Amino acid sequence: LAWQARPFVALLRLAWPITVSTLSYSVMTLTSTWFVAHSGTDSTAAVAGVGVAGVVFFAVLCFGIGLLRSVKTLVSQAMGAGRPYAERDGYLTAGCAVALIAGFTTLALCEVAAPVLQLLTRPEATPHALAYLRVRALAAPLLLLFVAMRETRYGESDARTPMRASIIGNLVNIGGDLLLVFWLGWGAAGAAWAGVVGNAAEMSVLALSMGRRCLAGRELRARMRAVWRLGLPNAVQFVMEVGSFLLLTTMISRMSAVQMAGHQVVLQLVHFSFLPGHAISEAASVLGLAPLMALRHVGGPQAVRVSLPPMTNDFIALLKDSSLISIVTLTELTKTYTSLASATRDHLGLGVLVALVYLLIGLPFARLSRGVERYFARHLSKEAA
Repeated sequence: LAWQARPFVALLRLAWPITVSTLSYSVMTLTSTWFVAHSGTDSTAAVAGVGVAGVVFFAVLCFGIGLLRSVKTLVSQAMGAGRPYAERDGYLTAGCAVALIAGFTTLALCEVAAPVLQLLTRPEATPHALAYLRVRALAAPLLLLFVAMRETRYGESDARTPMRASIIGNLVNIGGDLLLVFWLGWGAAGAAWAGVVGNAAEMSVLALSMGRRCLAGRELRARMRAVWRLGLPNAVQFVMEVGSFLLLTTMISRMSAVQMAGHQVVLQLVHFSFLPGHAISEAASVLGLAPLMALRHVGGPQAVRVSLPPMTNDFIALLKDSSLISIVTLTELTKTYTSLASATRDHLGLGVLVALVYLLIGLPFARLSRGVERYFARHLSKEAA
């Protein structure tokens, strides 16, 4: 394969647009949170309500997202095997059909979850949470249709078209927040409507690039079963992972609105920390790389290069801090120095000698760390060349 000579470049070329596309939902939610937080009175309770409703909505939605990630695998396998374009389009159509079924099911589940939401939130945040969830749930079919088309593009090694659609959707969402939250004062409901319109925009932009490919209905049921069979384990895993966030949100939601609002902001920011690694994993699966190969060629060298200097610094500091055990009368270098200095009354000379010993112990580790760092820097530069 063409990318095997330079896997680092091929992975990064796919990974950074995937990062932008994957961040779309988090960016929309974070943007809406910011506008709601600056919308005026009762903004803290509104942010808390948006936070709980947003996590509940995503927890219900994530089953469909996990299910549709199988479309990427099926399309990339068909493409790698050199099968006709009609087969790829068939998996796209099957993904869109599954997306509509899962989307309307998600919409119904959110309606069922609305009364439960009243039990999860404090009274001052409940109206905002219900208003946000009921409106935001309308975007479920649109979001899952976008995911089905996005995964098809990923399977075809095209990560930039979904990225452009996500950027347009987020710009529309910002405009909607300005109009509905700031100017019209709709609060949490306005933020939810802005998100719905933003999702509709990104889905429409991507659908226009697909043209009539979404209408390939041949062998639809068989391909829908393939999407379900391959995507079900991933969907269950995704639900279990997001369930931990929902559990934590449920616990915090019973506290004050201020604490819930703070949790919502931090939770959205945390998403930004792990999504680049998730994007590298997605790019690796598109190229057919095993996770260990992606770790070897991209994740490992970058992580070691970045983390090695502070880790070495902490190790050397821990080595020097071992002198603290002299306080509890355990005999080590500093305790020996204290005893000898008291006996000979030569504190300065023995102190310099002890400092030199610590330097001689720590210096080889610093040199070794620098050598390993330079090795991985050369490795990354060769991969990028």
